[in-house]
Amino acid sequence: MLKKYCIKAVGVFCLPLSLYVLMLLLKPHEFASITTVGILLQQSFIPTIIGYGLSWGFIVGIWDFTVGARIILSALIGASFSVSFGFWGLTVGCIGSSLLLSLATGGLNWIAKIPSLVISFGLVMVYEILGQWYSGSLSLMSLAGKDTFLGIFPGNMFVFAGSFVLFYLIFNNSPFSYHTRAIGNNELLSKDMGMNVPLVKFLTYVVGGLFLGIASVLQISYAGSIGPQVNLTSIALVFRPMIGLIIGLALSRICNLAVGIYIGALSINIIFIGIIALGLPDTMQNIFLGVFLLAVMAVSNLRERAVVKESV
Repeated sequence: MLKKYCIKAVGVFCLPLSLYVLMLLLKPHEFASITTVGILLQQSFIPTIIGYGLSWGFIVGIWDFTVGARIILSALIGASFSVSFGFWGLTVGCIGSSLLLSLATGGLNWIAKIPSLVISFGLVMVYEILGQWYSGSLSLMSLAGKDTFLGIFPGNMFVFAGSFVLFYLIFNNSPFSYHTRAIGNNELLSKDMGMNVPLVKFLTYVVGGLFLGIASVLQISYAGSIGPQVNLTSIALVFRPMIGLIIGLALSRICNLAVGIYIGALSINIIFIGIIALGLPDTMQNIFLGVFLLAVMAVSNLRERAVVKESV
């Protein structure tokens, strides 16, 4: 049992370790520092928590690109609340507004009964306009220095650890999570078994909204300020967490999804920082990210086929 556990642990951490060793060989001066390792680990916290928020909807087949716009709008509301109520105003403002936006997004998807991708792009524009309207003439909304302590170590680590435990408990022990996985495996069969599929899909927005609210707190605490975005630019905030989630799902065959999503986010972070360290242009980030994703999914697909052959 211990040997099997060790083999799985090596398999899970092999991906980020291999990428780190590669970058260490290419740029030893930049990557040999303990500070760099700490930055790599900490900068993966926010994408991981966003990945937690995306996970249930992704499993049931929902494509939600409003996540970035919702995080930004929630952070703007939290920042305005912090002016009068300090840290607690920030926290309640971010998480509370994120839950309200999640209720609105999930409710509209339930009522409209049209593809989530179509509604998603429409709502992105609506939320971006709301963010611009809410911030008024301010291009940036800032936090007081005393309210940003969750954006740095050890505050960010405690928030991430709490989010990890919460996601682990919900994903592995709640009926809601079992229903999402059942629907993801076979929606028609789930309906025949009596599951309320529209309700479960609605709840994926609500439960995910809790983690997106936490991510918005960390996002503005880390940056110290945030501004509205328009012309669908907020969608860029979804991309890295979504890729990390896909990698996490591929790794979930050998580890818990809570760990897998973090490993995925960490791996993507190593690639992005490595590209910057190598002095390559920003456009190379998307190219390397796409190639990396294709490689991971190809290996995952080959492994899945091997498992099927063994079972036959």
